[in-house]
Amino acid sequence: MDDSLLLVTLPMICPFPPAEKQALLDAENLTDRVRVLQTLLDLSGPEQEGPPS
Repeated sequence: MDDSLLLVTLPMICPFPPAEKQALLDAENLTDRVRVLQTLLDLSGPEQEGPPS
């Protein structure tokens, strides 16, 4: 799967709210879309407050 197809498919299967999906659509190019997607994934991941015990 090439990168551009992955950048279209991955957000479709992620449970992002409509406003966040719109931010991906509003990205001007693939580089910006990667940055937005990375940010969304980072924000939606588990909270990390230290090393696992």
